Formats: sequence, C-alpha cells, structure tokens
Amino acid sequence: MTTIGDVLMVFGGLLALAGTTWAAIVLAALLFPGRTASAAQELEDRAGRVWWVGLVATFVALSVAFVLVSLPLPLVKFLGFCLLGGHISLAVVGAAGLTRLLGKQIKGAGGPAENFGAFLRGAGLLVGACSIPLFGWLFLSPVVLVMGTGAGLRSFFPAKAPERFGAEA
Repeated sequence: MTTIGDVLMVFGGLLALAGTTWAAIVLAALLFPGRTASAAQELEDRAGRVWWVGLVATFVALSVAFVLVSLPLPLVKFLGFCLLGGHISLAVVGAAGLTRLLGKQIKGAGGPAENFGAFLRGAGLLVGACSIPLFGWLFLSPVVLVMGTGAGLRSFFPAKAPERFGAEA
C-alpha cells in the first residue's frame, strides 16, 4: 500500500537528484572552463566520433566497475566505486560542454541574454529534459551519459592532428 509519505519521498528524491545534477554541471563548467569549451567544440565538430568513444568508454568502465563492486574484497570494491566516480566526473564535464552548446543556442534564439544566464538555462533545460518520466530516464539520460563521457574523454585526451605528408617540422 502506497501512502502519501512514500510518494513525497520518491518525488523529493527525484527533485534532489535533479538539483544536484544541475549543480554538478554548473560547478564543472566553472571549475574547468577550458575543458568544457573543448568538450563543446568536440560535440559540435565531431558528434559521431564522440558518440562512439563515449559508448565504448561507458561500456568498458561500467562493466569493469560493476564487476569490481560486486566482489567481496573491500579494497577492490573501493576501486570499483572510484572507477564509477571517475566515469561520472568525465560525463559531467562532457555534459557541461553540451550545456554550453545549449546556452549558445538559447542566447542566439531570443532576446538579450548574458552568457552565464543562458548557460544556467541550458543546464536547467538539459536536466529537466532528462528528468521526464520514462522518456527522459530511459532514452535521453543514457544518450547524455554516453555523449558526455565521450566529450569529457576527448576534452582531456584530444586526438592528435594528423601530420601532412612531406611537411617540414
């Protein structure tokens, strides 16, 4: 039997999760402005490559982390949680890059909006869209996680530019 307390607890938990996700994205953008700008550039220029890098990295990181967390040894379990935390950190930096792109679109779409205000609205829009029951949880959030992981990885480890044949060094 479901009581009003249960409903309020679930609603409050989802609201707290959305608020902390929004705050983490804003904090990542403020702490790492160069990395989030690089992630935004990667998402804008090479979205397909970012998707595949993020998909492979997410699959490998989550598979290894879940295996490590399920083992009974405390140190190994701790390493698994550290791997999960690192993966989420990369995804948040990439999501901050995606939010920069959303903020740029918001700024260009309407009236005079300052950069930070447009960024905050973009972060709210991204988190709000991912919080939509069923569609946001099952379809949009995994896409944002994969794209964020790929963009975060590409911002910390950029691909080297190919050398031209016969170019002088």
